[in-house]
Amino acid sequence: HPEDEASQKALSISAEPTNRKVISSQALVKPVRQLQSSPVNAYGFITLDERRSNQVSARVGGRIERLYVKYENQFVRKGDKILDLYSPDLNTYQEELLYAHKVDPDGELPKHAAHKLKLLGITDAQIQQLVKSGKASLTLSIYSAYDGYIFYSPSTQMSPTGTAMASSPGGNKMGGGMGSTSLQQQSNSPSMSAASGPVREGAYVSAGQTLFWINDLREVWGILSVDNLHQDEIALNDSVTMVSELVPDKPIKSIVRYIEPQYATGQKFIQVRVYLSNADRSLRINSLLEATIHPKTK
Repeated sequence: HPEDEASQKALSISAEPTNRKVISSQALVKPVRQLQSSPVNAYGFITLDERRSNQVSARVGGRIERLYVKYENQFVRKGDKILDLYSPDLNTYQEELLYAHKVDPDGELPKHAAHKLKLLGITDAQIQQLVKSGKASLTLSIYSAYDGYIFYSPSTQMSPTGTAMASSPGGNKMGGGMGSTSLQQQSNSPSMSAASGPVREGAYVSAGQTLFWINDLREVWGILSVDNLHQDEIALNDSVTMVSELVPDKPIKSIVRYIEPQYATGQKFIQVRVYLSNADRSLRINSLLEATIHPKTK
């Protein structure tokens, strides 16, 4: 009986000689040298794999007569019409092609003229239609060369407060500040507007101007925030187990692929990057991750 055992123990202690005092009874533990590792917990989010962001730029200056990409995150397929462009330069090159076919239909001049149009994004089918009709078109359609989703910035990030921010085409962070002024600028920025976007019908574009990016999201990045107390424990190729808020019943396995060499703005934590397959597109941009990093034994 537990009470009997306690009373017997108390009796044995009280039976000790008066010149001895029992402080405690502990097992002896000897120090040993062994390999050991402690898992590190981290939280993060999903962002674009910037390596898969394909830039769509204007190859020639002109005026956008009609825009078929109306909003950010719109899905387009390779070969879909993006916009109709009026360009004096394109009209000039069309006339050159028609004149070359008229003067020397089987010579080299028509080939060079057609090649010049192809370099500006005009397809073979459009060139054949132009030659067949014998008349230059005032506007020419531009088609997508990629499958994927439209983004007005090549990458998206999360600020330390948890709000989304994106880098502008010039590379500066927009909406990344901590104050209300920065957030107000973010909401008013055309590059962050999902309804209109930075490119609109009737706008003039110059040669080389970036219109938007296309990313197929078949691979994404997981950005994990780790307390700086653990920065010496984590190394490249350490295994990582993650759980997404969207599919909590399916743990995700990966490894540490990159450790950013700087702290996030206003915070003392390091950011660890993992690469994740997203063929079924179940991982959505800016969705949250809960991760456990397993450092190698030490």
